Amino acid sequence: MIKKLIFLLLITFAVTGIIQAQSIFGKNYNSIMRKGNLDYKKGKYEDALKKYGTAYKKRQNDPLVNYNMGTILYKKGDFDTAAYFFDNAIKYLKDPVLKSKAYYNMGNSYMRQKKFDKATESYSNALKYNPADEDSRYNLAYALRNLKQQKQQQQKQQPQNQPPQKEKKDKIDQNQAQELIKSLNNKEQEQNKRIQGQGNNTNTKDW
Repeated sequence: MIKKLIFLLLITFAVTGIIQAQSIFGKNYNSIMRKGNLDYKKGKYEDALKKYGTAYKKRQNDPLVNYNMGTILYKKGDFDTAAYFFDNAIKYLKDPVLKSKAYYNMGNSYMRQKKFDKATESYSNALKYNPADEDSRYNLAYALRNLKQQKQQQQKQQPQNQPPQKEKKDKIDQNQAQELIKSLNNKEQEQNKRIQGQGNNTNTKDW
């Protein structure tokens, strides 16, 4: 019974896959996104992230690239930044089912950080856009239980006559997202230089 429960939790807290629909931003942009999608399918998450980063620089208001960036970052364990990109995707998504998935993934990102209040809000919104989503319903109940336990624990640890601590703000903002993209571009440029250097050395011989 315990093994089955653990298995269900692992499945339930996995993010939904990337969005592979065509964007409206032109052939070149779609080509970059397709290459990123292929890298994702092959499990080359670092390469996929670089390509999505390139696309994000071109179109920061594209919900598809924001959603896919969030998915990759979640799989890499960067849950805070993943939540930032899922939140961005939600702002621009029109389709209610995709919006529900983005809220669901954002809720999972908060659960991994033990931000149960934010997770509860995210799962509630996911159900608002897709009431039939049983995974969101299950995770909402789980998040509420954890939130209740967390508050009880905080009350026990809170000294009397001391005001409750204010909730910390999320770390990620637009500038930090730009720094992430800049870092990815620098890595890509360094890799290209190494490849070019290796190509220049192929004609030399040691006598």
